[in-house]
Amino acid sequence: MRTLFAFVSFIAFTVSPVYSLSQGSIVVDGNGVQLTYTDSGAPDSSPYTTIFAVHGMGFNGGIFSKIQALAPKQQLRIVAVNRRGYAGSTPYTPTELSIIANGTAEQGTTFYRSVGVELLTFMDTFIQEHDISVFNGDNRSAGGVALVSWSIGNIAGLAAIAHIEDVPEATKSRLASRMRTFIMQESSSNALGLPAPPQNWVPLDISDPTIPAVHQYTAFAQWVSAYFDHGDLSTRDPNVISWVVPSSFTPFTVFNMTRNQYDTIVDTSSNPALDAAQLALAPALESNYRASNFNSTVRSMLPQMKNWFMTGTRSASFGPYCIWVVEDDNAAAGGGFVDFKTIDGVNHLMHWDDPELALSVYESIIFS
Repeated sequence: MRTLFAFVSFIAFTVSPVYSLSQGSIVVDGNGVQLTYTDSGAPDSSPYTTIFAVHGMGFNGGIFSKIQALAPKQQLRIVAVNRRGYAGSTPYTPTELSIIANGTAEQGTTFYRSVGVELLTFMDTFIQEHDISVFNGDNRSAGGVALVSWSIGNIAGLAAIAHIEDVPEATKSRLASRMRTFIMQESSSNALGLPAPPQNWVPLDISDPTIPAVHQYTAFAQWVSAYFDHGDLSTRDPNVISWVVPSSFTPFTVFNMTRNQYDTIVDTSSNPALDAAQLALAPALESNYRASNFNSTVRSMLPQMKNWFMTGTRSASFGPYCIWVVEDDNAAAGGGFVDFKTIDGVNHLMHWDDPELALSVYESIIFS
């Protein structure tokens, strides 16, 4: 099912202009929907651990290319999956666009079942094609797979875990024997279907309709890649968060990109707008969030999987706030469902600005 693109297609969706990564696509349903990807490749020895990484709003899978370049030496394989519409992956159909724009709660549930099954099918197909090893249950050992969902990419990651029961038994069995870690990295509360706090602000029309539509996603890419000087986050007080204004003393991540890197990784077209529109499907998003983390039936289908939430102390406001929300939900559910990690000094794009640190954090979580 995997298709290596011809040279013209290869150029069309190249997202890693600096690092040498293999690229391809996997068909994920009977209608020919495909998800493109880049792959760091297998390390020289086995077993190794495979990370499937799902990107966020306005940045395609190329945002993971720096950690992909380092992965093989760490006995890791990183596969960056491009969500629908991004970097050559199949765009949404008119019916799907209608649901995103005006869908009912029931339609949202059906839509995200498809989104989740597509990602699970991608992972399972890659596992079969590359003979990815099972996980033996020893957290210190290599093998198996992890799923990292970054930012609004958590919409897809949570949909996948929540709908594990909706894939064929053979797929479910292969994933159950390999899935060791699910990392929610830097999600916002509204990507989980939960309310944003009253202080919340982003440079989009949901917060500031005075920003011209043509500039909103360029502004967002800059703002979300900034560093923020929050107050004492240990207080868990929303008022210590810098909700609007970034630090004046640390360059934004996008300022550390070459023009070629920016042009091939940052997407300010209709795709981020469609991501933002999906936040209105909150009932389905919340259902997926709660099922993936706190539903014992769903969790029992992936019995070796540990769930984590991670954020940086200098990330945009929604990350430090959301970790408190998930901590509270975890406690309300009785505890032990989700583990948490806060990384000092990093922003929302840690995997680009400090790939060595990012990789070490992923390793510390996966092998804990």
